[in-house]
Amino acid sequence: MGKHTGVVAKWLNHKGIGFITPDDSADGGDVLVHFGSIKQGDGDGFKSLEEGSKVEFDLDDDPKNPGEKKVAINVTGPGGADCEPKTRKGKGKGDDEE
Repeated sequence: MGKHTGVVAKWLNHKGIGFITPDDSADGGDVLVHFGSIKQGDGDGFKSLEEGSKVEFDLDDDPKNPGEKKVAINVTGPGGADCEPKTRKGKGKGDDEE
């Protein structure tokens, strides 16, 4: 089976997980992705995904629910490129407007 394509629906930076909506999803369900499954740069540090970005991925059995659910692995940008990291939006501490 080849690579699947989809769109990052949600990314939870504080948990290091997110959800991808597959383009070929028969049931419309999103697929879980863990930061360790993302191709992004050369480092082994924390990785993230930008919501709304297109991605390619393989599917594997969810270790917590084998045979019932799937998780995304080998997540890349289109054409196998590195994924773009989530950009910070909003204001940090000390940037409050008065």
